[in-house]
Amino acid sequence: MPSQESTTLNGLNTSQMFTTIDAIKAQPSLAQFQFRARNMWVNGGENRSTIKDFSGAGGEDESRTKPFVFTNGEPRCCLERTRGQTR
Repeated sequence: MPSQESTTLNGLNTSQMFTTIDAIKAQPSLAQFQFRARNMWVNGGENRSTIKDFSGAGGEDESRTKPFVFTNGEPRCCLERTRGQTR
């Protein structure tokens, strides 16, 4: 069986990319993704976002064991409290 040579361009495995494109052409529903984020109000303009799970490519992603959590806030000029990322 001939082996498929892996080609990388700007860090992207282009062989794998074209295989994925062909799979999506054959079954367009594989391109449907749903990303989920949960937000919790903390105080004033401060809130905390949690991102962990999503579905796509025909199934639910279970590869992440820990969520990505970040705090959001407002710039000092608006609410006088900067608790997280404002850009």
